[in-house]
Amino acid sequence: MDARRLSQLSPTEAAAEWLLAVDEGLTAADAAMLDAWLEERPGNAAAWAHARGVWAELDLDPDPLLSSLLEEARSLRPSFWTSLPAAAVALAASILLCVGIAFHPGIWSHHDRSPEIASSGDATILSAGMRRATFNLADGSSVLLDADSRIGVRLGSSERQIALLDGQAFFTVAHDRARPFIVTAAGHHVIATGTAFATSVSGTTVSVILTEGRVRITGRQPDVLLLPNQEYRVSGDHRATVRRINPSSALAWRAGYLEFDGVPLAEAVAEMNRYARSRLSVADAQARAITVTGRFRNDDAGRFATTLAEMFSLNIGRRPDGGLELRSKDDLH
Repeated sequence: MDARRLSQLSPTEAAAEWLLAVDEGLTAADAAMLDAWLEERPGNAAAWAHARGVWAELDLDPDPLLSSLLEEARSLRPSFWTSLPAAAVALAASILLCVGIAFHPGIWSHHDRSPEIASSGDATILSAGMRRATFNLADGSSVLLDADSRIGVRLGSSERQIALLDGQAFFTVAHDRARPFIVTAAGHHVIATGTAFATSVSGTTVSVILTEGRVRITGRQPDVLLLPNQEYRVSGDHRATVRRINPSSALAWRAGYLEFDGVPLAEAVAEMNRYARSRLSVADAQARAITVTGRFRNDDAGRFATTLAEMFSLNIGRRPDGGLELRSKDDLH
């Protein structure tokens, strides 16, 4: 990807370019550039969340006209590219704008901080606000949505379709062998009939954690059969990994905690910001590179920032918008 070109695009146009790039498959360098772009301007993250939601919505409820535009945009991209053609990006951006107008604006808004049930076509959109929210589905299944998370739901006669649009969710699936329960997240499909598992999407990373039963994961990687207490994780175009985990630690968010094990500070702050009314930020590269290990309440961003400052000898400042900023003491700005 061309960083200079991205800087000249609007957030919607850049998000469209990233969507086509992710659809093609990101290199490790591209994935790092995507993360940097998301942090560059506040509007970028919102545009990316909207863009991912629109793409997932098209997978869940394809519209003939928009789907044909999408296929045309895909056909314009080269097999191996450094910069996507302007025509492809324009088509993709037009899809984002069209769907943003056609669907209910509140579905895509990150300013709506209360749990919400909305509709789009024959799909139901479930959104959590600042706190976790539990929804009971008509088939007897239930879903616990983490803060700032959204899913699209369609319960059909032959299968139950769920699109994870943002964040993370824990599903307790009612057994129905005749109607598989399929959760789609960034091109990965988690297929179950009766089980319990969590799925999350963050940037280019998708994670599935199974607590009981079995699920099959298909899509962009070779098929995987996941067993209880295992996590499937893939980021960008890297090969998916499966590892054994402790569900109570890996799913600490269900009890209102965040648990980190050697996570970069910037990533830990981004996770805390899912719950914070006043956003945290990290000022410099030295501070962002610090790795965090520990268990923290997700409802007290101030205490989280103070604890990190004490642990790593960081300075805490307050930004003009009222948010807190962590800065290494070597940073003189």
